[in-house]
Amino acid sequence: MMKKLNVLISLAALAVSAGCSHTPKKAEVVEVTPTLVLIHGSHFDGSSWDQVKAQLGDKYKVLTPDLLGRDPKQSATLMEMAQDVCAKIPEKSVVVGHSFGGAVINQMVGVCPEKIMRIIYLAALVPLKGEKPFDSLEKSDGKVYAKAVTFGKERITPKKPKQFFKNMDSTLDQKNLPQVKLYSESFAAGANPVTYDEVIFAKIPKFYIFTTQDKIVSLASQKKYVKRTDMAKTGEIASGHLPALSKPAEVAQAILQSFQ
Repeated sequence: MMKKLNVLISLAALAVSAGCSHTPKKAEVVEVTPTLVLIHGSHFDGSSWDQVKAQLGDKYKVLTPDLLGRDPKQSATLMEMAQDVCAKIPEKSVVVGHSFGGAVINQMVGVCPEKIMRIIYLAALVPLKGEKPFDSLEKSDGKVYAKAVTFGKERITPKKPKQFFKNMDSTLDQKNLPQVKLYSESFAAGANPVTYDEVIFAKIPKFYIFTTQDKIVSLASQKKYVKRTDMAKTGEIASGHLPALSKPAEVAQAILQSFQ
């Protein structure tokens, strides 16, 4: 009888033990899809990215904010531009800067680095801490740019569209050019040096997309930026300075390749 009781107690104990045991569930990993923030260059607004945005499809949420200073009565500093974009973007943003947009991004590192998870430069200026946006360009770049614009006392104004686009990007098919509005730019935007924490800047992954036929931010200038800045990867597009208009599919593809 005692032996039978001991067996019953043992079985009961096993049953209780089995009921209480459980395999811990693995913590669910929620992947946050980053927001792509496409920042335009001088003389344009966010609509200059429309064709690229269409090529990106539904893979990412895409924002194309207008930089301050589109109003000819308004002048905005680089810091004001950076602060304005920082206020408009969410956490986990991948920021893509074309031309002057690269300078805006570097100043954003000094304003909202916690929102920037990756930087992609497209034919962009990459001024380092203490430099003004245009400090490191090759002298020849400015000569070609001067053929596309008129320098006034306070603002830089694009010349007639045909002349402007011809000098900005010789690979652009002007007969099939999408409707884009051109703007003058205040000298105030390039007047002040970039400020940011160099340690924080160094930790942000960076990718540069060369435009190999560029005469506004020449390939020589672009390579100089890459050489002195730690870029995780580089890519290239056979275009002039306006690849978002001349080669939008290739721009979209290069952006997506930066994630691979």
